[in-house]
Amino acid sequence: MGERDHFISLEMASVGMELLAQWGCDAVQARLRTLTCRLADELRDDGVTILDVAVRAPHILSLQFPAGMPERLVRELADEQVYVAPRIGRMRISPHVYNDEEDIERFLASFRQLAPRERVTSRSRMVERQ
Repeated sequence: MGERDHFISLEMASVGMELLAQWGCDAVQARLRTLTCRLADELRDDGVTILDVAVRAPHILSLQFPAGMPERLVRELADEQVYVAPRIGRMRISPHVYNDEEDIERFLASFRQLAPRERVTSRSRMVERQ
């Protein structure tokens, strides 16, 4: 039986769809691309591999760790109220329209505090631990 009896959810969904129609998909996509590109630029020297912007979805950033993503990292970030998702050994970061630059800075600070310190040097292409 297809029904929905939690009427507040219908009103919230309606308002959300109206906002999206008002903003336009292109504007939302551009905004989320700005946030994921900022993350990518900031994280490039933090020991993770990030796909080029030309092959990424604008609203998702996937981080690959040379030695594999530490199992504890997602949980420890959540303890700091920074929410990401593990995806096939990688970390998925997917900002939403309510995220802003302050959220990006908070993610970066938490990530840098909790993530293992590995750096890929451009000359040797070797992975070094700090």
